[in-house]
Amino acid sequence: MRTVVLAEKCFWCRTALPALRDLDTGYAWCVGCASATVYKGDPIDYYEELTPEAAAYSQLLAKRSFSRRDRSADGPD
Repeated sequence: MRTVVLAEKCFWCRTALPALRDLDTGYAWCVGCASATVYKGDPIDYYEELTPEAAAYSQLLAKRSFSRRDRSADGPD
């Protein structure tokens, strides 16, 4: 798990601290905004957890039957 730079804010709302980073785009998302992508039907599939709060996003993906594919645990590409 990487440390979040305190000045970094969520890509979408620009107010909350990010909990995960989309590995496809590089954007950082807070749990609330990332969760909204799940409800919209376009979840963030490949992501890195930046804080323990990202577990809530993982649980939401599992609950909504989306598979979680966290590349950060795979090591270097």
